[in-house]
Amino acid sequence: MAEKTPILFKDEAALSAVYSPVHVPADTLVKREKNIVILIVESFAQEFVGALNKDLDNGTYKGYTPFTDSLLQHSMYFEQSFANGGFSIDALPAVIASIPRMDRPFVLSPHSLNHINSLASEVKKMGYSTAFFHGADNESLGFNAFIKQAGVDRYFGKNEFVADPRFGGMKEFDGKWGIWDEPFLQFFCAELSEMPQPFMASIFTLSSHHPFAVPEKYKDVFVDEGLHKLHKCIRYADYSIKRFFESARKQPWFDNTIFIITADHASSKRTHEVYFGEVGGFRIPIIFYDPSGELPQGSQPGIVQQMDIMPTMLNYLGYDKPYIAFGKDVLNTPVEDMWAFNWDFYPQYFKGDYVMRMENQQISEIYNYKKDPLLKENLKGKMPKDIEQDMFNHMCALIQSYMQRMDKDEVSIKHE
Repeated sequence: MAEKTPILFKDEAALSAVYSPVHVPADTLVKREKNIVILIVESFAQEFVGALNKDLDNGTYKGYTPFTDSLLQHSMYFEQSFANGGFSIDALPAVIASIPRMDRPFVLSPHSLNHINSLASEVKKMGYSTAFFHGADNESLGFNAFIKQAGVDRYFGKNEFVADPRFGGMKEFDGKWGIWDEPFLQFFCAELSEMPQPFMASIFTLSSHHPFAVPEKYKDVFVDEGLHKLHKCIRYADYSIKRFFESARKQPWFDNTIFIITADHASSKRTHEVYFGEVGGFRIPIIFYDPSGELPQGSQPGIVQQMDIMPTMLNYLGYDKPYIAFGKDVLNTPVEDMWAFNWDFYPQYFKGDYVMRMENQQISEIYNYKKDPLLKENLKGKMPKDIEQDMFNHMCALIQSYMQRMDKDEVSIKHE
């Protein structure tokens, strides 16, 4: 359902006092020339990750991701983590450019040709080389157009993989979408080793997708366990990530790299009630792994979303120029100020223990999603007015700022 832009704030000063996507560097910066590698894993829902579901099935749930489970022990992640959209085409704007889905996907909106800031465009100003990898046809999903818009230097797709004599060529084509995850992630690792450092690179996997197949050589290793065929593909994706890290650990750039593992979106193939509905259906892992150990490790209090990746990493690298990003820096935001936003059928805003929904520019529902994960008790009008009004104001300010800036093509800051 389309929503009109809420206009609560009559001038820019009043709007910016509540929310602004303009990020200004801190007075004191610590420069870090860390490589950034982002793995966006198809349909990698939080439900599938055993280590993020220790209470499921009375504590007996194992999940389908043994390698990711082991990596979490040495990574930074947050108590609550959410996708900003529900479709693959929403993921790249959110992850790479801190642009959320609003009433429609950014890439299908009238604003899709706007000038934007992105993680790639900004780190290039710090001397980084940049690349994006996706094992499907090079025109698939329009990724190449967005990646070019985001200022990424090079695009590697199925064409580049097949042309590389080091790998299996078309023998590694899955017959449907593109190159199987395991060989394409090995190709990714090899190409990273040829990029000048520092670099920022991202890959979007594809094997954990309908028709839910795995390579023939693994058909007796990753099997259909009867709940859903996707689960064997998640096991294969997790194994492919494990193989990537085995290769990456041998490379000279490994220890100086921050790896981020997330999903494009959650999955409709849900088997636990807590993941049904419009909260569980947006839960994805967002994992920051730093081999050097400089980042915090373990579960952190607060809320993270896909579009927090760009400002968090730019600030951590010590980027010294202002830029536009609609998310927040999770390393420098107090827990009580952490929030997330997504929009499927209606705008949905998370802060603290609560999730708020809006219809026709009015609050329609508020739930304590931590105590009431199935969203049965609507707390609208039953909770402290200051909390309710604060959440409503911030959600409206985010939408208003986004729409007004997009309409004026003011979603980038140019530097000389």
